[in-house]
Amino acid sequence: MKIYLAHSGQEKQQGEWVQKMLEENGYEVINPFHKENPYIHDLKWVDGKVVGHLSAEAVEWIVETDLKFIDESDALVMLYPKDPIPTIGTPCEMLYAHLKNKPIYIYTAPWLEHHPWVQHMATMQFNDVIGLLCYMELIDH
Repeated sequence: MKIYLAHSGQEKQQGEWVQKMLEENGYEVINPFHKENPYIHDLKWVDGKVVGHLSAEAVEWIVETDLKFIDESDALVMLYPKDPIPTIGTPCEMLYAHLKNKPIYIYTAPWLEHHPWVQHMATMQFNDVIGLLCYMELIDH
């Protein structure tokens, strides 16, 4: 099973760990932070957030490539930030996967678990990453 790992810049370290665990359990993982990005030098990160202005070409390439990777995936695993910090890409990836009828497995912090949009779109949601990983081990892949 091919999984798209949706997470924000704030969750990159945890994303690396989750990717490693999923791969050790036989999943093929697409991590959007690992793609060959011709605009990588244009991206400026401060505290896990992109700052500054990207060209229209860079913006289109980043978003369209993420959407293509979601299309190529069988499911989406989403790591939503533990703290209520602003992130737009991860919820957009969740909505796109939902519209494409992909299963969505979400780790979310307690402050967000009862949000109607999360409840509506999530196939399963978890309050801890270990629970999510244990569940993924049970899925026939």
